[in-house]
Parts: sequence; structure tokens; C-alpha cells
Amino acid sequence: MHEHGSKKRDVTQSLLEQIFQYESRNLFSEPLEEITLKSASTNSDIIVPLSNGSDLIILASDVDRLKRELPKHLHDKLKLPLHLKLISIKPIRILVVGDKWQARVVHFLLTGELKWSVSNTIGEEEFKSLLRRFPTTIHLSLAR
Repeated sequence: MHEHGSKKRDVTQSLLEQIFQYESRNLFSEPLEEITLKSASTNSDIIVPLSNGSDLIILASDVDRLKRELPKHLHDKLKLPLHLKLISIKPIRILVVGDKWQARVVHFLLTGELKWSVSNTIGEEEFKSLLRRFPTTIHLSLAR
């Protein structure tokens, strides 16, 4: 009887490990492709493959909203998806992945100001603002 309980624990532990491995692939996934806002279509959704084998679907309506809110001369600077990495929990700090222009455009979306020197991290409230306005354009992962 003791042996049966041990087997059940082993199976449960193995199942939990498999679930954890699957979920951790999602948490650490990265976009495999990028597209500039300028070249993104507002007529159809964009499918971006992720490193974990799944896809991120960016809705055409979110692309359209971004194109309306961002001056045209910045459309070729912003790359989609907007890849963000959680780097700290207390306080919440999120890294804007990409070049300096990616961070500048995010800063513009948040403040309406285009600045040359901006931080490449944002806080919780800034993240919530982006998520409310452009939910499907964002891919959030955990930093390793």
C-alpha cells in the first residue's frame, strides 16, 4: 500500500513538472518576427509566431488605433509586437525591448512628448495604460 502512494506522488510530481515546463515556455517566450507599424495592415489581423510555438494575434483595430495616435513620421520606428519584459516585481519595472527608438515611441504614446533621452523601462501604471489602449499589440514575458 505504501508503494502505491509513492507511485501516485511520482506521477503527480511528473505531471506538475510537465505543466511547469509548459507554462514557463509561455512566460519566457519571445516574438520570432517583428513588423513596423508603417508596414502593418489595418485591414487584417497580424499573426506573430512566438518562440514557444504559439502565435500572438495583433488585431487590425489595435494597429489602426496606434496609427491614428502616433505621428506618421514615427510609424517606421515602432516595431510590433511591442515586446516588454518584466524585470522587477517590487516595484514593478518593465523593460521595453528593442532599440532606443522603441523606447522613445513608447514614451511618446504615454506622454505625448517625443524626447531624445528616455528610459527603456516603464512602471506598472504606464504598462496598464498601454495595455488598456493597445492590448493585442503587447507581448509581455519574464526576463531571465
